[in-house]
Amino acid sequence: NDQLFRAGFLYRATSNIGIYGLSSQSITPQNSRLYDGSFAPPQTGTGNELGFKVQMFDERLSATVGFFKIELKDVAVSSGQTSPITNQTYVNLIGKTIQEGGDITLFARPLPNWQVTFNAYKGTVKDQNGITIQIYSNDHAPPHAHVKGKGGEVRIGQNGRPLKDEPELSRLQKAV
Repeated sequence: NDQLFRAGFLYRATSNIGIYGLSSQSITPQNSRLYDGSFAPPQTGTGNELGFKVQMFDERLSATVGFFKIELKDVAVSSGQTSPITNQTYVNLIGKTIQEGGDITLFARPLPNWQVTFNAYKGTVKDQNGITIQIYSNDHAPPHAHVKGKGGEVRIGQNGRPLKDEPELSRLQKAV
């Protein structure tokens, strides 16, 4: 498929409140190699978002609240291993992932030439087998995600491996 679409709307409920929606497709080339040395196929996806925007105090304060669902196919994840065929690290494709959640962004202009931004996100990522990867905004350090389903809950670091004193990932969790 060599055609992508993107469509959206904004309905101005009042002069300060807008309701919006967006639906789109994506394709992202990947520069990663598979076990056999071939390039991973492009990552493709669809995304849908619905939300509202509010502006107050002569546009000195604004907020956006959105709820979304993103489905991605052919997501490449580092295997952390070297292929004996190519002597290079390779990626595994994890099939389809689904990310659902919401976010809020606040913008404030308290003084001329100053802007303050706040953003919070809450969402989940699931693979086609129902394994969930959850990231909580403002969660304690070190940066990590929670892997749930098809085994016990495991906190993993940015490298995809369990944090210190966490159990090992199950076989199915490792496949994600």
